Amino acid sequence: MPSQERVVNKRLTGAEVRQLIQADFERLITNEGLLADRVAYGRITWKVRLYLDMENPMSPHSESWVDAPDGFPLDPAGDTKSVTEIQHNVTSPNAERVRNGIPVPAEVRDFDGTTRMEEIIYPKDVVDTEADITLREVPPEER
Repeated sequence: MPSQERVVNKRLTGAEVRQLIQADFERLITNEGLLADRVAYGRITWKVRLYLDMENPMSPHSESWVDAPDGFPLDPAGDTKSVTEIQHNVTSPNAERVRNGIPVPAEVRDFDGTTRMEEIIYPKDVVDTEADITLREVPPEER
């Protein structure tokens, strides 16, 4: 049983950021009414765009995208019916870890004085703020 924990707000690893993005994407497609079970499509295409804005002077921005196999859009005139954007701002890596069930790295000092690094999963209710996530429909003039 540890006598003392010291938690430092370490930067998120790439694997942790991937996990957060996957949770956001799941939230995005879950909230998209056009993907409900009762809806069916003979033809459909989509584009997924990932834009990262980082505190990294060597690479402050990154943008990548994936098109559906048939290309994007189906209509060359670009008559896209629905565009939804999700934005997630991370201000506290540890708060994001706790909210998403990701272990938090902590330095633990045992009763005998030895210290070791341990990854601890804290209950979600220890975070007193909501994640800074915005989900919005993009108007046609911004597409």
